[in-house]
Amino acid sequence: MSPDNKKQLVFNLPQLLTVIAAQRKKFLEWGRGGGKSTIIAYQKKEVAHQMPRSSNIIVGETYQQILTRTLPSTIASLERMGYYKDLHYFIGRTAPKSWKWPQPYEPTNNFDHYIHWYTGAGFHLVSQDRPGSGRGLNTDSVIGDEMTLLDFEKLFNDVLATVRGNIDRFGKCPLHQSEFFCGTVPMTNKGKWVYKMEEEAKSDPKTVFYLRASAEENRHNLGENFFKDNKRRLPTLIYNAEVLNIRPDKVEGGFYALLNEDKHTYSAYNYTYLDSLDYNVTEAHLNSKQDNDVNHDQPLELAMDYGAHINVAVVGQESMNTFRFLNTLYVKHPFRINDLINNLCDYYSTHRNKTIYYYYDHTAVFTDASRTITYADEVINILRSRGWTVIPVYIGQAPSHHKRYLFWGIALSDDKRMPHIQINKHNSKVLLISMLHAGVKEGRNGFEKDKRPERNTNIDQSETTHPSDAADTLLYGKYSTTLTTHTDYIDLFVG
Repeated sequence: MSPDNKKQLVFNLPQLLTVIAAQRKKFLEWGRGGGKSTIIAYQKKEVAHQMPRSSNIIVGETYQQILTRTLPSTIASLERMGYYKDLHYFIGRTAPKSWKWPQPYEPTNNFDHYIHWYTGAGFHLVSQDRPGSGRGLNTDSVIGDEMTLLDFEKLFNDVLATVRGNIDRFGKCPLHQSEFFCGTVPMTNKGKWVYKMEEEAKSDPKTVFYLRASAEENRHNLGENFFKDNKRRLPTLIYNAEVLNIRPDKVEGGFYALLNEDKHTYSAYNYTYLDSLDYNVTEAHLNSKQDNDVNHDQPLELAMDYGAHINVAVVGQESMNTFRFLNTLYVKHPFRINDLINNLCDYYSTHRNKTIYYYYDHTAVFTDASRTITYADEVINILRSRGWTVIPVYIGQAPSHHKRYLFWGIALSDDKRMPHIQINKHNSKVLLISMLHAGVKEGRNGFEKDKRPERNTNIDQSETTHPSDAADTLLYGKYSTTLTTHTDYIDLFVG
């Protein structure tokens, strides 16, 4: 199909407003399904045509995000516009020499993470978890997906500072030195830099365009089932934020008051593995092979939270005086513990050391008329049937909320008697959200975690305190005895 024989596009209102907006800097805070992929694809093809032989950047928080979310949706949107991969552009390589495509004015020697268009325009794929991947470039524009996941300091130093090229060639083009960013509502504090862009749009509307929109604006394209399915599958907090674009309320001074995203979260992908997938990623590829924080020769450590509505498992490892929450998995009713443990075994099927330390408290060892086997025995039996050696670690009565509160206060303060605590913000997103939104109240016996959301049937239980309870069991079970051996801290854990 010729690029001149493009399919007709029908924009929804936010898309139309974005296209006609004259500002050089555009920030789109849209709900999932609102049409971000289409508008990113449109921006990309406009840059390729209006600035032939230009050099540009597509930036994401991680390369895995670019590989699994940004590129597939953009490729599909470009096809709807009549532009096809390996015909109008190539990813990870250039066109055959016989095609005689022009090269960018700022050529690249490495096409591994690069998109080359038939117009000669090029797009560098830059991710923030590959330090300095954007440094040294001289570019003409930038496009960013999932903007609220980006670290602004890295964005400015590694990407925005490079948008300075070819003013003599493209200085009159409205897309030259343009900044185009899309994303959903910030779910953590790190993403709230975009609100500063919203304020800039108010103070400098000729330069900055900021548009908020719900996926409701695209209902005619999405259909009713999109909203029904996502409302059923997603936690309410995430559905409201990421689909309807409703900004969540922030919990100030919560149960995990010292939790700091800059200090206690990280990204860790195995790019040797991801690069081997050749831009053809499916869900089957998203197993522990993609994780660069897992020591495959070391045992895993597991704790859980059990319930009729949701079961949660957190997986961790200690290494070099750092304890990492590697992964958080969960299943909701009608799926049960056996489904959750089998999912865990599938994800870690290539883990070489098939030993797992399983931490559990008194809530895992009871039986009643509805079950003749304890939760703990069920977990252990399934793991062993899947080839794992299980080392049970029974911690007895679950610690009081007050003890947990004091314990986490020490754990998150980088006290020398504790390892540094880290949370994989991608694999353990629900854990991070659970901890950030866990409220605290003062009870008769000290501080208590606010468990009221667990009793609210209108709230999806994966967004409540269940994931954080599993993390409590794992970390307290592993390290509380370390603290109680020091007289300085005995008083914190007595009673």
